[in-house]
Amino acid sequence: MTDDQQPTQGPTGATPTEQAQIQRILQVAPEAVPFPGTPGAEVEYLYRRNKIIVRDANLDSVTRGLDGRGVTNSVDREFPLVGVTRLTLPETNEGDAERSLAAEIRRIEAVEGPRAAGLDHLFYVCGHSCAAIEPERAARKAIPVPRPQIGQDAAVPRSRHGKKVRVLVMDTGLVERAAQDHAWMTGVDGDIDTLVRPDGTILQDGGHGTFVAGCVRVTAPEAKVHVVNAAQLLAKEDGIGAAFESDLADLVRKHLVADDDQPPLRVPDILVLNFAGTTQGGRPPVALAALYDSVIQHVKELLILSPAGNEGDRRKNWPASFAWVVSVGGLAANWRDRASWSNHGHNVDVYAPGDRLVNAFATGHYVCGWDPLPHEVRIFKGMATWSGTSFSTPLVAGLVASRMSTTGQSSRRAWESLFDLAERQAVPGVGPVLYPGQELA
Repeated sequence: MTDDQQPTQGPTGATPTEQAQIQRILQVAPEAVPFPGTPGAEVEYLYRRNKIIVRDANLDSVTRGLDGRGVTNSVDREFPLVGVTRLTLPETNEGDAERSLAAEIRRIEAVEGPRAAGLDHLFYVCGHSCAAIEPERAARKAIPVPRPQIGQDAAVPRSRHGKKVRVLVMDTGLVERAAQDHAWMTGVDGDIDTLVRPDGTILQDGGHGTFVAGCVRVTAPEAKVHVVNAAQLLAKEDGIGAAFESDLADLVRKHLVADDDQPPLRVPDILVLNFAGTTQGGRPPVALAALYDSVIQHVKELLILSPAGNEGDRRKNWPASFAWVVSVGGLAANWRDRASWSNHGHNVDVYAPGDRLVNAFATGHYVCGWDPLPHEVRIFKGMATWSGTSFSTPLVAGLVASRMSTTGQSSRRAWESLFDLAERQAVPGVGPVLYPGQELA
């Protein structure tokens, strides 16, 4: 049995929700290919048509092997990530197991060894192509859940609440006027969320980055939060909250390393890399692994957090499964049990509240695309109720920021202190947990 034929730990067939989500992705991103492509089957991963990523150390040997097999290929020299090169192959037959890109990767690995090459996987802001629920309406003047940890609501009044700590969020960008319309969002900036149209149409995943930034701010009300619209990498119009691995890795690089024609960058203290996705055979994604080798491991005191995923099982989602990333799972609304939709197991480092949170969102109308209420129109007035590990993750990022500003610890040292606490208060059957207001506990 090949890696691609290994059974997943999820259901044997795709749910109506998953099928609807995959169809939406394929409509927006014609380059995307599902594996397996069998109608009705659960999709194990998505990848980019006719593209593979090769480690530069193996590039000459790989290209010679492709040429020897009569496979014409072109080296994409415009891809600037140090350590890997993206190759464009001719049209393959993804319905033929022996002529697919997945088979090509297996042939390369048989000669070059594991992790020499990989597919250009698709990652999603909500984990495996859906959040735990679609956004639900909340009152315009609703109080965020969790409550902002400042003033009379602060569990630790002496905390500096993340002051002067820089948090970079890779997501769908920021809804216009969100920073002006909500007190706890004051000072948050970033790219415009292009999934929220000027006419008030909220596309799928629109407002996601704004909600995430709000989750950082309720646990770190004075942190400097900047939201990047990484979703634009896939489609600038009529898009979706997804990005291909190589493009995402390059975008992260551009925010950590100054190019020759740019002034030096101030590297963030904390990076919320709010994407999740599965890969061929569960292997580490090659472009992100190379990014760590060439850039991230040399950036001192940068802490990276990512969501564990919302499939409710033990599957590996990336980048959360990297040892150098803090993987965050979600707690249920009672803050004691694991949320039924949260991934779990040894790949999850810590759990935080993630079920039915309330925070800043877009203003406009949203058409539901999933069961049980597809096509229902929901009207939003700047606030929403939402659930998912992609919202648990920024709560933990905010706790780290608050601890940094108050104690003077680096981001990694602050995380280590919080992780010690999380393990001490671990919930049986769940694992290490953290709660808002515990930055100095």
